[in-house]
Formats: sequence, C-alpha cells, structure tokens
Amino acid sequence: MVPDRLSYTEMFNDFKYPTEWTSSMKDYLLHKDKILNTICDYMDNYDAYKVKMQHQKQSLMANFFHGKNLYNRINDNILNV
Repeated sequence: MVPDRLSYTEMFNDFKYPTEWTSSMKDYLLHKDKILNTICDYMDNYDAYKVKMQHQKQSLMANFFHGKNLYNRINDNILNV
C-alpha cells in the first residue's frame, strides 16, 4: 500500500491510496480511519487480492527492481572500451 504520488504513481497499478490521506500529519490524522480500513480490507480479503498482488510483483520486478538491463549496459560499455 503506497500513496499515489512520486514514482509510486507510475510503479503501482493497484494498492495505491489517495495522496491526500498522508500529505501531512494533519491529513494523516484526518484520514487515519480510511487508512486502517484499507489495511484491514487487504488483510481480511487477502485471497481476493492475491492475483493482483502477483501481477503487481511481476510488474515491479520486470520494470523497476531488476538490474539486468543496467548490468547488460555496463558490460557492453566495458567490452566496447
């Protein structure tokens, strides 16, 4: 569960909450019940979210958390020097 701001907006398809919920401590305190309810919903309905979580994990690994492209580029540069 991440706020819908910064790089999270492009990284996550699901499991984002409105940025206004935690833009400040005042906002957090105002929206705390919504945050807790969302977390409880994810926990209580885990099985219903499993497929979305797997898709999100695969997307993050393929597009953001994988160093394969970086390593290939470094190796290509080393070999071409």
